[in-house]
Amino acid sequence: MKKTIITSIAVSLCALTAVFCFTACGNANNSSSNTKTTSATEEAKSSLVGTWESVEAAGTSYTFNEDGTGAINGVGYSTPFKYTDNGSTIEFTYDGAAAGMKSDYKIEGDTLSITNDDSNTLTYKKTDGTPKATESTAKAQPDSALLGTWQSDEDDAAITFNEDGTGTIKSKATETTFTFEDKGSTVDVNI
Repeated sequence: MKKTIITSIAVSLCALTAVFCFTACGNANNSSSNTKTTSATEEAKSSLVGTWESVEAAGTSYTFNEDGTGAINGVGYSTPFKYTDNGSTIEFTYDGAAAGMKSDYKIEGDTLSITNDDSNTLTYKKTDGTPKATESTAKAQPDSALLGTWQSDEDDAAITFNEDGTGTIKSKATETTFTFEDKGSTVDVNI
């Protein structure tokens, strides 16, 4: 029973990470706009500057720097990009990509909504830089029945629980780290 639950959690987390990473990037087929573009390196600071955490996919975030660079961050990965803030659209340029990608965006208070060409909208909240759970904040779990590595029968996903309260979820495409607390019949996982 625990193995099935753990496998379901691992597969779900890996799938969510992959889906939100790729849908948030926008679409390369948008045509160029005739509006004046403002690079984040110009005097006017882009309203995008800062870190925005996904509401739908825990552990996924965008970081926009003042110098026009940034990264899509997830647990176990970070994809750097350059961006141009066009006022209501963001043009992303990724190293090695043949063309840039554009996505519409809207900011309301501390909420950023990014919509790609397929009309998929993802929501992000501006963060204050508070660190997430890490190995240094993990609580030791030496008596947990979950300790060890659990391999999925359906795919190559595996989840590992360590005595120090940390763990990893690995699949062919991703590796996600987390902290956990075994509460007997339930487990709290912080990604």
